[in-house]
Amino acid sequence: MVLDKASFSLDAGDWEPPLEILRIDNIVRERLSLPLKGEAYRQPWAVLQEERAAKATLGLRYNIVSEATSSSLQLALELAPGTEIKLDGVIVPTETKGWWVDEDISLLDLPDEMTPGRHVLEVTLPFGILTNLERMYLLGQFAVEVYGGDCSLKNLDLSRIRFGSWVNQGLPFYAGNVTYACKFTCATQEGQSSILHIPQFAGPVLAVFLDGVRVGTVAFQPRVVDFGVLKYGQEYELKIICYGNRENSFGTLHMPDGVSRWFAPNAWRTEHDWWMEGYNVKPMGILTGPIIKSPGKESWKLLPNPERLWTCC
Repeated sequence: MVLDKASFSLDAGDWEPPLEILRIDNIVRERLSLPLKGEAYRQPWAVLQEERAAKATLGLRYNIVSEATSSSLQLALELAPGTEIKLDGVIVPTETKGWWVDEDISLLDLPDEMTPGRHVLEVTLPFGILTNLERMYLLGQFAVEVYGGDCSLKNLDLSRIRFGSWVNQGLPFYAGNVTYACKFTCATQEGQSSILHIPQFAGPVLAVFLDGVRVGTVAFQPRVVDFGVLKYGQEYELKIICYGNRENSFGTLHMPDGVSRWFAPNAWRTEHDWWMEGYNVKPMGILTGPIIKSPGKESWKLLPNPERLWTCC
């Protein structure tokens, strides 16, 4: 689950209403007379040593709503020196347990299981010119439900995952791979090849396994894998790995579709018509069910067009 909206407090002052984390970064920098981050921001090595001291202490408070009981949770974040973290008032040890996606994104074990109800994650850190405020991520075996700009944890039942975008099946921010497993009985006539056709998928590439042996890769049209001649009437196990990407966890989640095809640092700091409160996640997964075919002609039935709304040339 993406954690990118928090209440904030400067130098133990009053808590201010929740905002998206990069908007908090802009506000705090303006108040401390620090340059805003953007496309023309100085590289860290160009900042003089005397400019690097922290100018304030920033508190961030995240509300986490859970409708499930989840254990073995981890927090993934860019852990700055001097950061203090509490979950429901209990100190979270900042001893890292490896990293996630990028070596600069540290993993911390959360001490207790997440029970149904509302929980408060509080992060306190020194803020200066080189501070990086970024999204944090809650990791574990749970589903996420999104209502507009609000998210909650749900029970994850992998047996309910079906063909179709996994974004709508409890995995809106998921950045990993999904393996689909199913069985089929060969109905292809003796001596003919069986061909797997996967018409629609959203992901970089698919890996196809038949009875545990990798038999093909699908990336481009015509999106098929030739199984060769299979035994008529025999049952086979089919596994397809749909490789994920980072779009729905690290992408421009608050920029609406259609406003721009431009991507640069400021695309994550949009405003006005280029901003949305909710999460603009993209479809991911095998979107339509795979089909087993045999070689031959395919016929397409076209609807009549008496009004000649289109022509072919």
